[in-house]
Order: sequence, then structure tokens, then C-alpha cells
Amino acid sequence: MNWRAVPLMCLPLAASPALAQGAPHYSVEKICEAAKADPIGSATSAYDDCMRDETRAREQIEKQWNSFSAQSRQTCVPMEESESTSSYTYVLTCLQEENSEE
Repeated sequence: MNWRAVPLMCLPLAASPALAQGAPHYSVEKICEAAKADPIGSATSAYDDCMRDETRAREQIEKQWNSFSAQSRQTCVPMEESESTSSYTYVLTCLQEENSEE
């Protein structure tokens, strides 16, 4: 085996944001603005409920981050922040489902 090729083979794993860094960091306020814009009920309560849920999910992810498998983190943490996928509740649910399957 050509040992010079080994670092190149490992590059995709090292470059993965979920593996290279700790728990994801999103703007909870930005996430919850979408809930306020399209509320079920009042905009204020939708925003407040979202802030509570996202904050709790963020805290749980941070506490349990190292207990989730590397594969689960890579699968569940989006590479780029977007309104449709950047949510702590989304990531936490995905991580829990991925780990229950292992």
C-alpha cells in the first residue's frame, strides 16, 4: 500500500463537520422566527414554544454529544445551515433514531 495515499483516504472523514467539531451551533432565534412567521395559534406563543423546545434540544445534544456514534452525527448534522434542516429538535430526533437502530 502506498502510505502517501493514506492521508487522502482519511480526508473525507476528517473534513466532515460532524466529526471535526463538537455539537452543532445554530441561532435559536433565527430558527424560531420561522415559527412566528407561520404560527399554529398566536405568533408569540409559537415563538416562545419554539425557543423553549430548541433550547432544551440544544442542551440535550451538548450533554449527550459524545454518546452519539460518529456515523449518527455525520448523518444527522447538516453540512450547511438552512432553514429547513438547521434545528436542534430535528438533529436531536435524528440522533436518537439513528442510535436506537444501532
